[in-house]
Amino acid sequence: EAQYRLRRYDGQWRWTLVRAVPLLSADGSARGWVGMNTHISERKQAEADTLFLLDLSDCIRLAPDPDELAWAVAVALGEYLQTERSSFTEADPERGRFTIHRDYHLNLPSLAGTYRLRALGPKIVSDCQAGHNTVVFDTSRDDRTATYSGYYQRIGVGAFAATPLLGEGRV
Repeated sequence: EAQYRLRRYDGQWRWTLVRAVPLLSADGSARGWVGMNTHISERKQAEADTLFLLDLSDCIRLAPDPDELAWAVAVALGEYLQTERSSFTEADPERGRFTIHRDYHLNLPSLAGTYRLRALGPKIVSDCQAGHNTVVFDTSRDDRTATYSGYYQRIGVGAFAATPLLGEGRV
């Protein structure tokens, strides 16, 4: 029995579990093998996700204050998802701005600072204010961000996911 990765025809790597038993001749020597490959990529991903969530739970439990908690989660998410950047952003709709206090980033300048909320685009802002998760795969082509692609391009964001955290009636 062994587990290993195989490259599929389209270049994707897939995990497989191989189990085989020998076909024995009368004298006990192996004259061949019979076995099967089982695709286990989903199981391997579920195991990795579970380990990540356990590690994340430790980060959350051990963080001494909310800022350290946000930083620990941003780093953990950035490393696990292998992103170039991960951050927690505080929105202030009354003042029309959002603040990135700290951001996890690989070989990129930090985006820490305060920005105009409208630069994100009205649909992104309204979705976040309503508590909806947002995923944009290409900021230059997505209807919600296309007219704002200059902003996203300037700060080096080609794709992003946003999950609003709601507390005390605020994002």
